[in-house]
Amino acid sequence: KTAVHNSARFAYISPAGRLRARGGAELGHVVDGGYFENSGAVTLLELRRALERLEAPLREAGVLRSAIRYHALYLCNNPLRCGRSAVQPGTIDPTAPARVSDLLAPVRALLGAREARGGLALAALASTYADERTEIGACPLLPQEEKKAPLPLGWQLSESVRLRLRAQLREC
Repeated sequence: KTAVHNSARFAYISPAGRLRARGGAELGHVVDGGYFENSGAVTLLELRRALERLEAPLREAGVLRSAIRYHALYLCNNPLRCGRSAVQPGTIDPTAPARVSDLLAPVRALLGAREARGGLALAALASTYADERTEIGACPLLPQEEKKAPLPLGWQLSESVRLRLRAQLREC
């Protein structure tokens, strides 16, 4: 329960979690990992690397008799990203001209960095998984009025979102 709550600490909804050592010394705070990268691609890549390191020892021990086959399934719920090709490291995506004051530049930069980090993570995922990757964009399946914001996927889903997902499942 604590791990789940600590991995989903959203600003203004729940405070940052405190990390303390067994002796009580303050170690820092935790917030939702989505502030840094919210696609899950980095976690998946780290998990694959960990499994790949275990393959040889498991094969030598006779526990693993055949090669592990990997396949990544990416569920896109970002209307700005669905259907777009992955970010190409070393290139710059042009942005729309700013129509707001430079007072908002730090906030735009913070949000842009988060989006860029996610794009780079997805590019690494595409490179690592090559033909072993499936991307499903949830956005095209949504009614027009719901395409304006990311589909709220999280630990709890509202009744309207559950009904929409059930309807999409029946359509598939």
